[in-house]
Amino acid sequence: MKNYGNTFNSSRTDFSAGKVPIWLHVDEFYPAGCTLNGQIKGSTIPVGTPVAVSKMGAEATLLETFEVVGAVATTDTSVVLKSVSGTVDPAKDMIVGKLASGSISKAVKLPAPTSVGSDDHAGEYTFAITANALGALSDGDILVMASATSNPVPVYPTGLLYEDVYVGTDGATGTIVTKGQVLADRIAAIPEAYKPYLTNITFVNE
Repeated sequence: MKNYGNTFNSSRTDFSAGKVPIWLHVDEFYPAGCTLNGQIKGSTIPVGTPVAVSKMGAEATLLETFEVVGAVATTDTSVVLKSVSGTVDPAKDMIVGKLASGSISKAVKLPAPTSVGSDDHAGEYTFAITANALGALSDGDILVMASATSNPVPVYPTGLLYEDVYVGTDGATGTIVTKGQVLADRIAAIPEAYKPYLTNITFVNE
């Protein structure tokens, strides 16, 4: 990864990082890529992260996925989530819900976390929610991005990021792979519900 901090703006950032090869081959990219301006400055968005973008060069939605840590009852008013991709910005509001049979029955807009885990709980965030905002959840359930809290629908991916993206002071840009073969064991887990929308990407297990 080099010289990849900000293609559309005037400043650039040199960023050297080892990159695990994940692509067996790449056949097609989304035209003009996307902008990625909502994440933590100085963070790196991992290669293979699923993104959704509506038109050429538009700002992309990073499709964060979250694992529920500990069961949540309908009467509970907090939930502990761990970002599967590791790119979560806890200061940025996100709408999430549990995807089942292609739909989301309940979704919630996450506020800033009330606490952040450390040591063995690194990457875990505790969020305050209203009772029954997400329904009952089991430990290990996966939450995905949703379009709204009222009548929510899932946000589905356009493709996967071609390489690690370093987020500079002016945001960043990314290249999206829409057709190719990827080594599935070398990227964050992709929810099975996303894969029908990535019809031209083949996930290969090592």
